[in-house]
Amino acid sequence: MLASRQKGFTLVELMVAMAIGTIIILGAGQLFLTTFQTFRTVEELSRKQETVIFAANTLVNAYRSGGTGYTLEATKDSDGNELDECSIIDTKSQARPQPIVGGLATFGDECNTDRFFSPDENISGYYTFTLDFKRGGEELEILEFHVMDRNTATGGSDPNEYQVSTGDAIIAGGALSGVGSDLLQGDSRTSSNMFSYNIPDPRSGGGDNSTGYIENFKNLDDVVATCDAATISTSTAKKFYCNSNINNLSVDGLSKKIIVAEDGISLSQNGNTSVNELAIVAGGAVNINGSNSTGAEFEGVIWSGGSSNLSASGVDFKGSVVAGGAVSVNNASSITADWNTWAYLSVSGYEFSMADKFGELGAQINEAEKNE
Repeated sequence: MLASRQKGFTLVELMVAMAIGTIIILGAGQLFLTTFQTFRTVEELSRKQETVIFAANTLVNAYRSGGTGYTLEATKDSDGNELDECSIIDTKSQARPQPIVGGLATFGDECNTDRFFSPDENISGYYTFTLDFKRGGEELEILEFHVMDRNTATGGSDPNEYQVSTGDAIIAGGALSGVGSDLLQGDSRTSSNMFSYNIPDPRSGGGDNSTGYIENFKNLDDVVATCDAATISTSTAKKFYCNSNINNLSVDGLSKKIIVAEDGISLSQNGNTSVNELAIVAGGAVNINGSNSTGAEFEGVIWSGGSSNLSASGVDFKGSVVAGGAVSVNNASSITADWNTWAYLSVSGYEFSMADKFGELGAQINEAEKNE
């Protein structure tokens, strides 16, 4: 019997197999490195996000209620040596000041409190906070946010000034309907009998803002000019201007946005969809309709040159309504005053203060309240 002849790999086949194997190994290695780098980047962003959220919540809560005493200083290790980063220090609430947030980048090789905390020169009680983070190399990632101390911004010792302690949720130039003590929460109440000529009009101003809020706002660089409701709801932009009316605008997707229209704005709030940090400004009427919204919240400021109608059933309204005309409320669950929402009208490039506007009208408002 003849022995069977066995064959092995040729040199060419072996080299091809080795080349393919090498490519697969390199690809797998590259995939591992990419995944590892992505994981580190996500972890770094998560730490930054946690820092931002904690710092913002702490500073906003403190300064809204009149707090002070936060500084920016160099971070120190356990031996007291200064590190090449900065920390936010609370100097007033502790016998031995301790950092509340660390890991911030230096700016110009310094931890400068004047950069971190900046009171507005024109608006009393309005502050800007700046946080710097290292992005890579010498590049900085900069975050700015604003805080209003409502008691400083809207109150004072002058008896003719409009005091924030009144807690007015609705300020109207016309008649009020559907608003009673059972609907208003806490010390919230309404100021009626104001007459339309006493209410700030978004279409016209006075003093430095003689062209009016709407005219100033629409000329900002990053404002999206559109009247399309779907575009406004789905866009990632934050500022919108319409040269006529905005109709059937769903509140879904409107949080942290400011929407301005020359004429009227109609919104719908259905189901349990909530919205927060929203500013609505209209030269004409503002109407909010909806149903089956029990448990939903509408938090923000509504400013209309005409009338306002809050008719979303079951919604908890929180913030401030300023209307040149009548205001009607139907089926709302509650209305809670929060003048901090006025700060949403002030945007980068146009620092506006509703408090200053009402400061000019303090005597008239107090007189109106005496007649309630």
